[in-house]
Amino acid sequence: MSIYQLKPAFQSLLRPTVRALARAGVTANQVTSAACVASVVLGMILVLNADSDALFALVPAWMLMRMAMNAIDGMLAREFGQKTALGAYLNEICDVVSDAALYLPFGYVAGSSMTAVVVIIVLAAVSELAGTVAAIAPNVPTANMNPLAIGCCALGNQIENARNELIRQIDTPRPIIARPTPSISEFCATEKSAVPAAATINAVALTRALSK
Repeated sequence: MSIYQLKPAFQSLLRPTVRALARAGVTANQVTSAACVASVVLGMILVLNADSDALFALVPAWMLMRMAMNAIDGMLAREFGQKTALGAYLNEICDVVSDAALYLPFGYVAGSSMTAVVVIIVLAAVSELAGTVAAIAPNVPTANMNPLAIGCCALGNQIENARNELIRQIDTPRPIIARPTPSISEFCATEKSAVPAAATINAVALTRALSK
């Protein structure tokens, strides 16, 4: 079963909450901004407590909440006449900021590479913003698009394909290969950052799929 098949049921569960928020005067842009602020706050807490495994367990829990909030702001915009150009751009910019805030703390975990984390953040930002350009591209004749916009569309598609391939490889079972059992210290040094990073990549993919 594709996760996209779960989307209607997921939105149906959220619809009573969406209606209540609309009656209370809450706007889609307010929900988008709140999710972004919460992500940044959580990221700052994790950076200051990078040695706490318990706090990093909050990341997947917050991803689920953020997924719901991303779906809620979209439903408010579509179903209650709150679609605006500002909202469209705010949604993408807040996603970039939120992703960066949640990825960055993994660079402070012992044994991880800050350089690799920064590269992932940059690629994720380029992919997200290029997707925004691609979304409006069908309404703009190619002849009227500058080379940078065309390049962003192409680059965004390539990065998105690479990200999907990375996720596919993470989810694909690997054959068991006999190897010496590492010591506790070796295991912690090599695996401590890899496991939460893989979990975060999958959580982000699920968030994007169900909230679009």
